[in-house]
Parts: sequence; structure tokens; C-alpha cells
Amino acid sequence: MSEVTLSRFLSLCTRRLFPEPFSIEKALREVGFRYAIGVDEAGTGAFFGPIHAAAVLFDLSDLSNYFEVKESKQLTEKKREELFWKIIETVPRYAIAEVNVREIEAFRNVQRAGALARWRAVTQLVSSCDSHPTVLLIDHFPMKDSPFPVLAISHGDELVQCIAYASILAKVTRDWVVKAIAQLPDFACYGIDSNKGYRCKAHWNAIRRYGLSPLHRKHMPELERLLSGREV
Repeated sequence: MSEVTLSRFLSLCTRRLFPEPFSIEKALREVGFRYAIGVDEAGTGAFFGPIHAAAVLFDLSDLSNYFEVKESKQLTEKKREELFWKIIETVPRYAIAEVNVREIEAFRNVQRAGALARWRAVTQLVSSCDSHPTVLLIDHFPMKDSPFPVLAISHGDELVQCIAYASILAKVTRDWVVKAIAQLPDFACYGIDSNKGYRCKAHWNAIRRYGLSPLHRKHMPELERLLSGREV
């Protein structure tokens, strides 16, 4: 995105103050973008299992087929799953990517692992844009090595519909994956089907009793302190 285009876009956003859904997408269309890709990830805050990211392509030339959604954390599990199917039937293209626990452990940094998941999802959509002007919209964190100009927007999953779409796809996919893992005998004791690998009292107590499984992120400071007997 050129400096002039970015300046014009920010002016449009400031003037509108996002009064309605799709305001940002419409502003991007006005400054000449044909496509917008929203990207978000799920699982960076968990202590167990993979990170998933989703990228969703919006065709800005016609926004009439898209529908308003809330960010995934504001929805019930049932509603997220209903919207998952509706989203993939509505958008022109989407992509979902995973970074597994072995890769997360190699990074020893969940933010870097999350960035890799986002990059893997976004790069799957490059060919779909067919050289048309395209912008990548991401929640809060900038993205290095993006094939497109990037706008990192604080609370983007609440303000930008294509990011909200991506947040739902990523969250539902990760939930399905960890719930399937939870049915395996080696993992049933941790209550992953309900806690999804995040911190809660039952999960903490299970780790104290049974130790870490092969799919726990052993490098995380909270788990290291827990296993050493220090308070967390």
C-alpha cells in the first residue's frame, strides 16, 4: 500500500469511525482494493495442542452476499459451528493452517508459532487474488513477509468482518481437533474436551496428578513453575 493510499484510507476510517459493519471493507474498496483477506488464529493462549489459523478472502466489489458476525469469543460453541458452515459456503475462498506442538516447542514462543500459522493460511490464497489489488487485515499483530500490504488493527476481530469470519473458522477447527484428541486414551484424563487445552482448575489438577502429556507445551513458564512446585 502506498503512503498516499494508506493516508487516504486512514482518513476515511477516521471520518466514519466504523459506524456499521463492513465500514472498513467499504473504505478499502473506495481506495482501490479488489480483495481483502482477513486472518486470525486460535490456540496461542492454550497449554495443550496445536495452533490453528484461518484466512478468509472477501471480494470487495460486491459485499451484498456477506452477513454480519460477532468475534468468535462472543459466540456460543453451537453458534460458532453453525456460522462455520455458513461462512465457508459464502466466501469465495478460505484457508486453514496448523502449527503442531512439536513446532511450537521448537519456537519456544507461541507468538512466533501463531505468526507461522497465519502465514501458512494466507499464502494458500495468493493465487486466488489473480494480481488484483489485495490487502491483508490482521488482528493487532503485524505480519512479516506478507505477500500483500498489511493493516494490523487493534481489536480487529471485533471491528472487521473478514477478520471475525477468520476467527470463527480458526476457533471451530481447533476445537474440533482437540476434542478428537481428547477421546484418545492417553489424553482423556485432562478434560480437554471441555477446557480445550486452556488453563482451568480441573486441567491444572489433572497435570499435577498425571504430569504432562506429549501434546502439552512443556516450554511454557506456567507449566514449568507448576511442575517445579512453585505457585502459578
